[in-house]
Amino acid sequence: MNERKLKIFFSVSETLNMTKTSKEMFISQSAVSQTIKELEDELGVILFERMYKKLYLTENGILLKEYTRRLLNLWNDMTEHMQSKKKNVLVKVGGSTTIGIYLLPYLCKNFSISNPNVNFNIQIDNTSKIIGKVLENEIDVGIIEGARPHNDELISFETQKDTLKVITPNIEKFKNKEKFLISDFEQETLILREDGSGTRQIVEEYISKLNIKVKNKLVIGNTEAIKKMVEIGLGISIISQLAIESELLDERLLSFKIENHEMNRDFSIIIHKDKFISPTLCSFISLLKSI
Repeated sequence: MNERKLKIFFSVSETLNMTKTSKEMFISQSAVSQTIKELEDELGVILFERMYKKLYLTENGILLKEYTRRLLNLWNDMTEHMQSKKKNVLVKVGGSTTIGIYLLPYLCKNFSISNPNVNFNIQIDNTSKIIGKVLENEIDVGIIEGARPHNDELISFETQKDTLKVITPNIEKFKNKEKFLISDFEQETLILREDGSGTRQIVEEYISKLNIKVKNKLVIGNTEAIKKMVEIGLGISIISQLAIESELLDERLLSFKIENHEMNRDFSIIIHKDKFISPTLCSFISLLKSI
């Protein structure tokens, strides 16, 4: 079994189409079919079932697909690490939206000052997608909001805590308030992040826990858009205090705690359990742990 065979198998397992694999890998369809047959003979198992001119992974095929994905990820890690010895080091880091916009760029900049040979590829997405990118080895390390993921392929570490605040437009209605009451929500439109967002997950948990009732809900997949909508009076929201520092300073928004309740959450660092941790990546993860 070699890398080429595994790549062909993995491509077929993803597409379930030998013709598509042959085109993508610039080899004949008969070569693809022969490779799959050789793997099945070598392992002594059937990897695909062929029914009604369609391919389906068998239980053994599903198992081999998972091992193959991990082996190919390790191969890519090894190749990148060997190549990094000859040139500048690239660290691929992902952050969920709040972290990626308001925290991660500053951490990468500070790390680069003391490590000038390090370049960063920063990817920003919601929590569920960052988890997916770590699992698929698209990024080396992720920093996410919300609950730590329960996945046997991931290693996670809690880092700093974050506080969520109710934000409102800076209008007379809210100017004299000291705190937000549970009953205040009943007259307001609450603007939320999309499903898959770490902030959305935590906010929904607090809404349920505190039995918060709202007049209406809007869903927007962008924190900056949410702040602008609140600023012009289309509703209120609950977001990270990291995201509203400049708006509070400019008095474009007001922020409040909910009566008798702190809304806190943890940020978590996640890496794949099979990830090769180079000295550079180890140093960067240590920085992330220290924030």
